[in-house]
Amino acid sequence: MLGDNAKLITTGNFTDDLAKIKDCDFVIEAVVENLEIKHKLYAEVDKHRKPGAVIASNTSGIPIDSIAEPFSDDFKAHFVGIHFSTRRVI
Repeated sequence: MLGDNAKLITTGNFTDDLAKIKDCDFVIEAVVENLEIKHKLYAEVDKHRKPGAVIASNTSGIPIDSIAEPFSDDFKAHFVGIHFSTRRVI
């Protein structure tokens, strides 16, 4: 099951692959903990994301509300915070 699901994930970066976001249902950002940088990135992401796509930040130190604040209600409704762990869950 896990192997089957793994093929649903595509890696990319926001420099070379931003246009691919239009085809994604779930996008995870993991850039430096700097609110200005995140705002600039999400302004670009918002231009390319498809309606209803979930956008997630891997932030650990910036409040999620602060990141989403300047964006549309639709963006906010589909924006979440996540944090990766090194623990393996089986």
